[in-house]
Amino acid sequence: MSDWSLKTYTLEQGFHRLRWTYKKYGDVSGNMDGAWVDLITFPAFVDSPPSLAFDVSQIQLDLTYDQTTAELLQLENPGEGSVSYKVYVSSNNAEYTEQGRSVLGSYIYCPDRVVHAGETYTLQLTLYNTSPDNEWLKDATIVFPQGVVLESATNFTGGTDDLVFNGETGNGVTATWHGEDGNGYGVIKGGETATATLTISIEESFTGNFDLSCEVAGDVYGDEPHVSTNELSFRNLGAPVSWLSLEQNEGQVTGGGADELSLNFNSQGLEEGYYQTNLLFFDNFENEYIIPVQLHVEQYVDLTEYPGDVKEGITEVFPNPFNNYIDLKVTVQTAGEVEMEILDMSGKKINRLLHGELKSGEHVIRWNGNTDEGVRAKPGMYLCRFSKEGKVTYIRLIKQ
Repeated sequence: MSDWSLKTYTLEQGFHRLRWTYKKYGDVSGNMDGAWVDLITFPAFVDSPPSLAFDVSQIQLDLTYDQTTAELLQLENPGEGSVSYKVYVSSNNAEYTEQGRSVLGSYIYCPDRVVHAGETYTLQLTLYNTSPDNEWLKDATIVFPQGVVLESATNFTGGTDDLVFNGETGNGVTATWHGEDGNGYGVIKGGETATATLTISIEESFTGNFDLSCEVAGDVYGDEPHVSTNELSFRNLGAPVSWLSLEQNEGQVTGGGADELSLNFNSQGLEEGYYQTNLLFFDNFENEYIIPVQLHVEQYVDLTEYPGDVKEGITEVFPNPFNNYIDLKVTVQTAGEVEMEILDMSGKKINRLLHGELKSGEHVIRWNGNTDEGVRAKPGMYLCRFSKEGKVTYIRLIKQ
């Protein structure tokens, strides 16, 4: 047995993940074949680690029906070094707890474990034989929950020989793979890896997060245990969200730098009301960030389509279309706080006409065709938004 010795390693500047591994020397027939790694010392870290910070803690947007608009979300990295991220839109608020795996046994790994209900996915699985006593693997098993359908699977290939898929597919099945040589030994030797490709689909009604229960078994020629288990935890984002999409779903922010993420909103086909979802960010340091998103689809009232229906709000506009100015006749049933804004057809505010108390009765509010900055608005169609005590209505204006 070798005596203890000090080993020192130099790392370049940056962020690193360190792992200590030991491989058994199989020729030793007696005494102890082992290694100890102890008294690991790191220099003091004074720099702040990389992370993500956002300019808002939540996003709230008002939009009329059949409209589209884009909003920018600002991301910053206040730390040192770069941080990579992926972002998803999730309609599922179910609690998520990832199951860990033992580092002592062989296991099955899948890097991509984020899914949507109602969608189909191709999974790339890797089987690792980390047996400390050179036992070879001959069986693998994966249990699928109800609601997760195994559509197809390949053999595990890449070892000394293949673990062959048994061919059973369907909803909530138990899939198995087997392989052995002529002497009954396993076909994935110690230190080897093997890969398989699976196609799964998530039932549309299945909205929960889920685990795939994995088991790998050796040929029993090594020491106990001969079976190792682990869980592959999947994050179910729920049904796809039709009214919110992303220009990109991944990126990288350098230390002290910033990035922008464009969020595209679309109220087409949505009824009046409130819609909720979440933006889920995952970085390469296994941190998770959640930004709640709320879309309010507001009522749309057009006097040309609903004459005489408006008892409070904008009851008449003239002239429409207009060149230099347009007058908006407003009826207020009871005194209260009123807000009137001019929006372009993407929903962006270009002029605030009124924000204050109006007495009951009729009033005339004039828009001179300018923006808040005093710039002449371009010819085209606009919306005038009238808001009082939480009730919002719109009317279309045409500028020539």
